[in-house]
Amino acid sequence: MKRLDFSRKKIIYVNITILFLIFIVIMKFEYNYLGNKSYDSQIFWMKVFGGIGWLSLIWSLLTWKSLRRELICLYTFYLVPFYFFTFGQSLLIVFNLVSDSRNLLNYFTTNQLIEAQIFSLLCLIAFHLGALMVCKKPPLEPRKIIKNSSNKIIGSLPKRVGRKNKA
Repeated sequence: MKRLDFSRKKIIYVNITILFLIFIVIMKFEYNYLGNKSYDSQIFWMKVFGGIGWLSLIWSLLTWKSLRRELICLYTFYLVPFYFFTFGQSLLIVFNLVSDSRNLLNYFTTNQLIEAQIFSLLCLIAFHLGALMVCKKPPLEPRKIIKNSSNKIIGSLPKRVGRKNKA
């Protein structure tokens, strides 16, 4: 079993992400205590959790870029649509961009939507926390795959980047 590689930066990012999860749980208790009084206060809490969603998406992208030194990769191609499909209306409600014909408030109560927002945020941030814990730095230079005659991979060598063959 391989050991996880924890650099100082990675430890800081993991701890901040755990604090982010704890913050959302505290905000859930605040909402349960203060938030479900009137319709206007519930809309306010929907916008608060939508804003936290934007912060968590930006945090996820920045920490991934900082640790992996890449922003365009399979993880971010998965993460961004994952946020938009599971937390999409909550991201739009912050800017009042939800159309009336497709508004989920027509089908669910605000309390149900806020509980779904909180659950989605916790899941999305926990997903990113797991990714932070297992991510590794990419190699500094690209690798060339070596295959044998039966087309099985037997090793890899660094590619020579920036050199041209002189004949």
